[in-house]
Amino acid sequence: MTKRRGQRDLDEGPSQADIDRFADVTTTCKNCGTQLYDDVELCWNCGSPLASTSHASMPPKWVMLTSAVLLALFLLYLLTR
Repeated sequence: MTKRRGQRDLDEGPSQADIDRFADVTTTCKNCGTQLYDDVELCWNCGSPLASTSHASMPPKWVMLTSAVLLALFLLYLLTR
């Protein structure tokens, strides 16, 4: 088959370098050793987070608990007035 001027080669699929680079789509949980897809945030087996930065923006539990208690007290105050 003769290639005409301006025609590109047909893409026959991914290159071997791409296959090698993207072939491993799993990761291992550091806590329990379960094989997981590499795009998950939590292990389905033990619930531990896989990336430490995924939950870094959440406030500590004591802040959430204190806020909930203060909100409940404020609502109780409004209802008993």
